[in-house]
Order: sequence, then C-alpha cells, then structure tokens
Amino acid sequence: MADEYNEAVGVPLAYDTQVQIPVAGMMLSIRQVVGLDIAAGPIYLGLRFLPEPAGMALAVTCGMAALGMSSVTREGMWFGTWLLARRISPWLPQSIRGGVVSRARVKRRGNTLQIADVRTAKAVPKEIGGLSTLPRLRTVRDGLIETVPGGWYAVVEVQGPSSALNEMAYARWTESFMAWLAQIDTPAQVLAVRDYWDGDLAQQMFDERVVSHSELAREERALVGEVAGESLRLRHLVVFTPGRGTKKGMPGGGFLGPIGTQAPIRRSDAETVLELAMRVGIQRHLQCAPVEALQLRAHCERTLLAAQEGAAADGAIRLGDRHLATLVVTKLPPSMFPGTAIKALLRTNARSTASLHWFPLEGAEARKIIDQRRRMHRVTQQKRPGGDIEQSVAEEKLTTFLDSITRQEDSVCRIALTVTVEGPDPATAEAARDAMQTHLAEDDIKSVPVTVPGFWPVATTAPGGLALRRGLILTSQRVASCLVPVLGTPMSDLTAP
Repeated sequence: MADEYNEAVGVPLAYDTQVQIPVAGMMLSIRQVVGLDIAAGPIYLGLRFLPEPAGMALAVTCGMAALGMSSVTREGMWFGTWLLARRISPWLPQSIRGGVVSRARVKRRGNTLQIADVRTAKAVPKEIGGLSTLPRLRTVRDGLIETVPGGWYAVVEVQGPSSALNEMAYARWTESFMAWLAQIDTPAQVLAVRDYWDGDLAQQMFDERVVSHSELAREERALVGEVAGESLRLRHLVVFTPGRGTKKGMPGGGFLGPIGTQAPIRRSDAETVLELAMRVGIQRHLQCAPVEALQLRAHCERTLLAAQEGAAADGAIRLGDRHLATLVVTKLPPSMFPGTAIKALLRTNARSTASLHWFPLEGAEARKIIDQRRRMHRVTQQKRPGGDIEQSVAEEKLTTFLDSITRQEDSVCRIALTVTVEGPDPATAEAARDAMQTHLAEDDIKSVPVTVPGFWPVATTAPGGLALRRGLILTSQRVASCLVPVLGTPMSDLTAP
C-alpha cells in the first residue's frame, strides 16, 4: 500500500499582512490612512470655519466617508480601481469577427450577447494602451508560439503523476516539479485543461478499427461514443515567458495587469529556455516534451489567442459558441495539502482551464521583503493594547520561514491562480464558476469572480497570458507545489482512447 501524505504544508504568508497604523486609538490600514489624509482638508475647514454642530457633522461625515470608501473592495481589488476598470471598458476591444478585433457595443440579453455598432480602432490614452490591443496568435512551431504583442514563448507538455492526491509520491512529484521550474529560473505559466473526449471522434476511430455491420458492432459503437463523452481528460502545458518578471517577482504591466508596454520576447530567448527546460526535465525524470505544432495550434484556437468569433459584455464573455466565466484566488489558508487546486478542478463538472502563474524572486529581495513584513507584524502587535495573537503568530511563522530560506530549504515566489470555466450559455458558465468557488472555499481558499476589463479576464488563462495583479500572492515554493494543477489520468493521451 502506498504511503499517505498526512502533513499539511504551512502557509507562512497566509495571515493578514495589511500594515496597520495606530490613529486616535484605532488601527487603520495604509489605504484608510491615505483616505483620511485626503479628507483632512474638508475636515479642517468644517471644524475651523463652520459653526457647531454643522462643522462637527461635516467633519464626521467626511471622515466616515473616507474610511468607508477606502475599505470597500470589488472583485479582489479596491472599489475605486474596479470603477476605473469599468470606466475604461468602452475604450477596449469587445468584439471579434472573422479574427478581427474591434470595439463595439455589446449588451447581454438573457443568455445571449448582442453586438451592435462595431467600430474601428480608436486612439486611446497612453496609460491604457496595453489594454487596447489583445494578444493574437501569429506563428506556431513545435514547442514555440509567437503572439502580437508579446513575442515568443516556449510551450512544454508535461505528463502528470499516476499516484493519488493523498499519497506521498504525489507530494514528492509536485515538489520535484516546482524544483524544475526553480532550476530553470524563468517566469512560467502552468496550464491544466480539463476536457472530455469527443464522442463523434471516438466513434470515427472505432470505425477505423472495427469493420462489421452486426447489431453488436452498432451497439458497441454507440457505447464508445457515450463513454467517450463522459471520460475525463487532463492536459498540462507549461508556458515559459523569459524576461516577463522583475527581481521582486512582479510581472510586467501596471496595476490592472496587462497595462503598459514591454519589448517582445525574442525567439532565441524562447528557444534557449525550451532547450534548458527539456534538459533539466530529463535530469529530474519528468515526462515532458515540446508540444507539436498542430496540437498547439488546436489548443490556441480554443483560447483568446486565435478565436475567430467572440464578444465581451459586463460579466459575460463568448468565444465561438462557448461562454466563459473566470475567477481568481485572492487569499490562501494557514495550511494546505498537495493537490488542493487540482482537486477543486476535478470536482467541478465543466470544461475548464486553470492557470498557475509562477514568478521567482531573487534571494536578497526575498529575504528583504520577508524581514520587512516581520517587522510590520511586530510593530502592529506592540501598538495594540494587550498585543495581538494573530500578529504574534504571523511574526513567529515568518521568523521560521526566514530561517528555512537561509538554510535553502525553501524559497519565495509570487503566484497567481486563475480558473476559467465554460458553458453553452452565460448562466451555465457562471453556475460552474460558482461551483468552482465553492470547492475552493472547502479548503479555505478565497476566490472572487472577475468580469472587468473586457476580454482580459480570459486572456489570463491563454498561453502566455499575463497574471492579473489582483491575484498575485507572495508565498513559499512548498505552498506553490500544493497548488500545481497537475494530475495524470488514463484519458490524457489523445491517440490512445
């Protein structure tokens, strides 16, 4: 009998790491302090020049409004940022027709999206220029794709382990997988595509192997199509994006994710990373290979990169005849077991794609960030009357984590886990997204739906897609191994149904 894995992996950065500052006997976050600073002018004018009680009423109203507006969040980000994303949506592409991306007026009518007033591209402010152009597929080679904008990416397919999620062998495999990424030391995107076999394709393959017109053959053919349509298939792609991360582990772009411009990745850089990934993979006994060009193009055609038809409205996105809904993980629990992410993916009965973005940090930068957070916990604890147990535990966890980094037993990285689910209509896709959110919540993982801006939520789960800033989480390499959405299945090989 295989050894079971019973030891949970601690999440040293899972505790509330908001910096809190004592103000008039209250502990406020930095955002709340900034809000009060902005409201300080009206508060002063009210108290200084208005008679009582009008002056006091104005001061209290401004103060409460500042605290309230700085605390409200929506879709994992500050409410003001969300409003800005909604505001700029009309400037962004909202329609794809015949492979041509354009602006349009898209409205949701029940379970359909209506497109009207298709407009050509229009000059947009420089600050949102990166959002106004969707990445589109240009070239496909074995193990390589080129997008515009973006440049070249290396794409490797990995066969997952056949062991169960609760076995020690699975935990060791995920740790070895993350060590593979760390050794390559290049920002990467791990894609897990949950799909089903095509019943018609299975019956076609049955006809090629069986030449018979008997009643039994017809019954077997029908059974093959039915079973294929219910058979789970998982594919795992790793997309390497050289040069897309900083030494602090931050992706390119601005506060919404894809905002900003970057130089395209050169083909020579992508080829170098691909060669290194294969060499290191062989050393670590991983079953991996560059994705064949035909299969890679077929996968891209199901994503935003090569979609020929599509539309985006508030909270609803359609690509071809499929409707999609997206959610992003915003907070992790105090501890996790390996396979947490793939377990939620398997429990949600829908076609879906999970994208785990991984960004390495330089050792010196990692220790600096952890030490800063540890000091913030210490100051917050000292400022609160009687101390704070949660802040004390968080400081102790960070001290232990810092020691493990010094001993090179663990390392720091930034991750972003995003999941896109599919359905025949918006309501079905949203129901599947809610089910996915529920399954993640069963393991105390907090996630939020993502609907703005435009097509960009589903762009995060396309090959080479940028991580949304709202979903970036600073954590340890061991914790990242628990979120690797990889598992071997008997139906993963398209050529062997």
